[in-house]
Amino acid sequence: MTPNTSSITTSSRAEAGALPTGVVAIPPRLPPPLRVTPSQLDHQKRNSHCQADPDDPYNLDARFVSNQLLQFDDALAEIRAGCKQTCWLWFVLPTAPYLDARGNEVGSSMNQHFALRGDDCVEAYLQFERKGINLRQNYLTILKAVQEQLEDGVTMLRLFGPMDVTKAQSSFQLFRRIAHAMHDAELEMQCQNVLNLVEVDQKRRDAIGNRSIFRSSPKNPKQQQHYRHVMTL
Repeated sequence: MTPNTSSITTSSRAEAGALPTGVVAIPPRLPPPLRVTPSQLDHQKRNSHCQADPDDPYNLDARFVSNQLLQFDDALAEIRAGCKQTCWLWFVLPTAPYLDARGNEVGSSMNQHFALRGDDCVEAYLQFERKGINLRQNYLTILKAVQEQLEDGVTMLRLFGPMDVTKAQSSFQLFRRIAHAMHDAELEMQCQNVLNLVEVDQKRRDAIGNRSIFRSSPKNPKQQQHYRHVMTL
């Protein structure tokens, strides 16, 4: 015998999991979406390179040691030859992050990846040694090679190229300041020696003017713009 479905009561429908006629189902209230504040985003960005290694909270091994294992000898050879040719400045002569007037990072992705954020990070860099790489010693070695070239009359512009002159000088200034704070007289003096020669080089360029440099500079307008920027440093 076929059951009469019209005789199903409201209570029986409720027992079966159905709603009474005319009742609209209300979906369960969902938790509010997770909101990440700008400060949290900034914290994540600044610490995205950090790993679980308690002995390397700034990830110096992966960012600097591993790269210097592959390219430090080439970098040193290029400086001793008087002209940087390949891309290694980020992890051999690192700098602080590039900031705008409001304190926001505006550097390239490479700068943000290799930037040394805060004095503690720079101090950790200068005390870090792993896989046969001593980051402080390598920095000193590059500094001495730069000094020899500048003393021989090679200009900063020729040594680093128009794209990297300011980056190199920024690195020298940063490490001089931290070396002074750490009472590292050897490193502080070496940085100061190079910066003194950079100043002499700047004065020489100011005295010569743009004409002699532009004789050998490229005709590409964008590259010429970089040369003009360097001349105003």
